[in-house]
Amino acid sequence: MEHGGRDVQVYKSNEERTQANAMYQTTRWARLRAKYLSSQPLCQSCLKRGIVTPATDIDHVFPWRPLGKDAFYANYYQCQYLPGFQRDRFRGNTGAGESLFQLLPCGF
Repeated sequence: MEHGGRDVQVYKSNEERTQANAMYQTTRWARLRAKYLSSQPLCQSCLKRGIVTPATDIDHVFPWRPLGKDAFYANYYQCQYLPGFQRDRFRGNTGAGESLFQLLPCGF
């Protein structure tokens, strides 16, 4: 499943960002995250590239902020290897070349 991210980064106010980040600190999120990581322990992006890498986090397939707080928990998720996932977002937003990230397990 492809990530449902945006092409352009939209920056929120500090208050909005603080409120959104607080949702990742809830017990409910911790349980949901643990459930998905135990049921899908490998990075989905890495597997698409033929690389087996343990997942370190889960990602909302559809961006929840534009949809509202209910979409934070009522969403589709994919397990990801965080450094590789951050690389994909960085490259998608800036058009950076592969050479910076060649050593990451999710690299091409």
